Amino acid sequence: MWPIDQLGVINQALILSGNEPRSAVNDGSDEWTVGSAAWDAAIEALFEEHDWGFLTNVQVLQRAGTPSDPWYADAYALPPDCMHVIWVRLAMSNGNDAPVQYQILNNQIILNAAGFGPPAPPNPTRGTVTVKYVSNGNGPETFTPLFMKALRFFVMSGIYRGLNEDFAEANALYQQGVAATAQARSRSDQQQPKRRFFNSRMRMTRRVRHPWGVSPLGWTDTGRPN
Repeated sequence: MWPIDQLGVINQALILSGNEPRSAVNDGSDEWTVGSAAWDAAIEALFEEHDWGFLTNVQVLQRAGTPSDPWYADAYALPPDCMHVIWVRLAMSNGNDAPVQYQILNNQIILNAAGFGPPAPPNPTRGTVTVKYVSNGNGPETFTPLFMKALRFFVMSGIYRGLNEDFAEANALYQQGVAATAQARSRSDQQQPKRRFFNSRMRMTRRVRHPWGVSPLGWTDTGRPN
């Protein structure tokens, strides 16, 4: 029954690899020891593999002080469940979003929250800093079926390697996990907004015979792109 938890995935992998399923977690058995180690290793890699929509959170940050880098005036602690940052936004008090350049230093996001470049003005009015990030705090109940498919292949690979000592089958299952991860990543990206298509002028010069046709005015002084 969906969704399935850690014990359920490990038991599926144990059964499919010819081993006995476990009735409870942390029962001290070799099956659980190997299966849970394979689960942990797979989860760490899969979480970092992609900006999975079901693992992302958005959070408003609180200022944590002044960073050691003098080019930045404000430091904000990363959320404790943050694996990596996707974007940072700065909303000013007038309701406008300001461009913001940031760095990650000492597990903090450092930037100029007043919306100005360094040095910061005296007594600045700081905006609201928001971060979107991949979280490691989401449980299996949020995982998609294709993500679980990849996870199951990796767990089975670990079981074949650490319990069955069948390295050839372990390697084959690992490759199936890699393929399933790509499939899950593609499916996840289908839910995201389409990216703007980029027209490369260099690519166009290879495709179009010269001279170029007249382009809209204002591109260059001649009205042509080159």
